[in-house]
Amino acid sequence: MLKIAPRLIHFFYEKWNFAKRYRKEMPSLIEEIMKYKISEISALPLDELIAETKGLFHLIQKIVYFNVHVPLLLSMYNNLLNFYLKKLGQKPEFFEFVGDIEGAKQYNPNIYIKDLKNLYQSLPRESAQNNISSTYNQLQQIMSNSKFEEEYIAFTQKFGHLSDNTNNFSSTPWREKPEKILEMISEFPEEEEKEKKSLKYSNLKKKSFLLSLFYKRTRQFFQYREEVGYYYSYGYGLFRPYFLSIGQHFVEMEILDEINDIFYLGWEEIQTIATAKFQTNDYKIKIKQIKKDIEKTRDVDLPIVIYGDQPPPIIPHHSSTLKGVPTSQGYYTGPVRKVQGIDDFSKVKHGDVLVIPFSEVGWTPLFAKAGAVVSESGGILSHSSIIAREYQIPAVVSVHNAMKLIDNQIISIDGYKGEIIIHEE
Repeated sequence: MLKIAPRLIHFFYEKWNFAKRYRKEMPSLIEEIMKYKISEISALPLDELIAETKGLFHLIQKIVYFNVHVPLLLSMYNNLLNFYLKKLGQKPEFFEFVGDIEGAKQYNPNIYIKDLKNLYQSLPRESAQNNISSTYNQLQQIMSNSKFEEEYIAFTQKFGHLSDNTNNFSSTPWREKPEKILEMISEFPEEEEKEKKSLKYSNLKKKSFLLSLFYKRTRQFFQYREEVGYYYSYGYGLFRPYFLSIGQHFVEMEILDEINDIFYLGWEEIQTIATAKFQTNDYKIKIKQIKKDIEKTRDVDLPIVIYGDQPPPIIPHHSSTLKGVPTSQGYYTGPVRKVQGIDDFSKVKHGDVLVIPFSEVGWTPLFAKAGAVVSESGGILSHSSIIAREYQIPAVVSVHNAMKLIDNQIISIDGYKGEIIIHEE
């Protein structure tokens, strides 16, 4: 035991130094990333687009370092916190440790959408009744020079980079679909008062020094996770306007047929084309083949683990019971509503079982409507799991074949065992 203690002390000292490094370096990285102006990108010549994209890449690499390490340390401290809670005979799932962190709330779009909904309802009655049936241009005229317009613009500037997959900058961000943002605002449900059955830290902090330590570290790194996650997704999303502008140059050079075809080229190929500035149909032919291959394999059901380079066979889905990891307790029965992206947001009704392919901050507005959540991927500290616990709705994640469920199919969620029971018609 005497040999282990110094190692533990050294280990936690290193982690404490990491927190110091984060607080020292992250503010300057945030300052650098916010210098990039989306409105100015399209006017840049090709060589400057390539140069700035390289600079952005090196900056994102530095943020990625923190974006990888912070969640790992959050998970470590959370596991240690859970361990000491269990030693005191407490259930970790009933322990509230992140809900009141003000610094983290600024990165939650739902808080801003709720305020926007109130402003939206204060618009002239006829205007509010026209909401979704009106075109976005009509709504622009209605909200012109209003407080709602001012806050709406601020919201799109802050969260417009979110998309269906913030790790894929070819995904269309919210700012390019303003009508969908207005849908989210107008359809955001009224907040229901719920009695929270949570155990407060103040009731336990005097019982264990280590519990107090890991409680504080968990909260600290949760806030870091929300902050670095926001600026990583914001910075990574900047690649999209840069590549679309490069794609515009390539279309004008007759190397591509469409601007979005730039996303089918590798970065080395893009730099080669930009440097050589020659015309060829080779890339057009290659991209057409890639599109065919994507379409041909669109419905392939991949196994959880793939060994070797041989493509796995398509596995049919026959099971009437699915199994996953429970991350928010409770039972719920309701209709399936699958969401692949923002275009599906409007079909989600109050009380639906939200079925999503992965955990993503961009799904957050839907949790205010959902009766339960099922995700094909994720863990107990994934964004979807945490938000589900805040809304006190059951959640089961890492559910293989969840996206094979069918809209309107009735399923029951067991948030204790991690089971999804599919009701036969």
